Amino acid sequence: MKFTKEDAQKELVSKMTAKGEKLNLSERSISEQLDTLMTLFGNDEIEVADFVDKVLPVFRTADAN
Repeated sequence: MKFTKEDAQKELVSKMTAKGEKLNLSERSISEQLDTLMTLFGNDEIEVADFVDKVLPVFRTADAN
C-alpha cells in the first residue's frame, strides 16, 4: 500500500466530519475496522483517497447506528 492505516484514518475522519458533523464512532472502532478492510481492499497500487472512497459507505453506516 502507498499509505499507512493512520493516513487512511485521518482521511476517513476528515471526510466524515467535513461539514461539522459529529463523529459517533470511537477511534478504536475505526482502527479495528480499517485493519480488516485494508486486508480486503488494500493492494500495492491503491492510493489512500481511492481506498477511503471505497470504504466510506461502510463507516457512514456504522457511524449512523
